[in-house]
Amino acid sequence: MAKLVKSIYTGSDVTSLGEITSSDTIEDDLIFADNTALKFGTNSDAVIQYDETTDDRLEITGTTVYVQKNAVSTVTAENDGSFDLATGNHFTCTPTGAIDLTFTNETAGQTGTILFVNTTPQVATVAADVFLSDADLTTINVAGTYLMSYYCPDGINVYLSATPALTEGS
Repeated sequence: MAKLVKSIYTGSDVTSLGEITSSDTIEDDLIFADNTALKFGTNSDAVIQYDETTDDRLEITGTTVYVQKNAVSTVTAENDGSFDLATGNHFTCTPTGAIDLTFTNETAGQTGTILFVNTTPQVATVAADVFLSDADLTTINVAGTYLMSYYCPDGINVYLSATPALTEGS
């Protein structure tokens, strides 16, 4: 089993200063080679790995991930109705003309939300690999603000649902 050691790097020489202990502070970047992992637990019960071979993603495996604080992501404006899922999971869409809701760079298991603000209203349709009930499609084609959620189970198809028009609370 590999141990993290304190070392000094000078040119091509690495001088070991001993094993890092729980009281040590790391004061610089730790750089790991592509496709290497941080393993936790005696039996590598949890693993964090940067996967360069597929699609440059950070993978956490082996256990349930608990988020103790807020998990925040970037909200991307896609007003033309074309949602590139490589840019994130959360979007806003305020169309200024007729649009076709399409998704690119889908990943199996990806989910997210779209705040759809159809003020004029503009006509929205869906691409062949996008599934939205007729009732929800009729709903979002009326002027209003809607929260849509999506799920991509297989990296190809995207399933959408939409709330009724939202109104500001009192």
